[in-house]
Amino acid sequence: MKLRTKLPSFPMDTRWINGQINNDRLIGEKPVLVYFWSVSCSLCGGAYNNVRLWKEKYKENFHVVGIHMPRSRDDLFEKPILDAIQR
Repeated sequence: MKLRTKLPSFPMDTRWINGQINNDRLIGEKPVLVYFWSVSCSLCGGAYNNVRLWKEKYKENFHVVGIHMPRSRDDLFEKPILDAIQR
């Protein structure tokens, strides 16, 4: 997405793990990083380490929304997703 492009709505019929969020809470002065990941994607785990470092460095200066995108049937099980989030 380009800067200043309207943020698309997030589906409200989805299971939100760390609390439901909507565009009204995201739109404002802070940039939003939408991070797409999958439990079975090893590159995603490495990228998440960068996201975590940015969040530590910039603290409350931007929002992060992580969206799990299953790549296989095994990625649909909730426990591995929750375990990955806790790491």
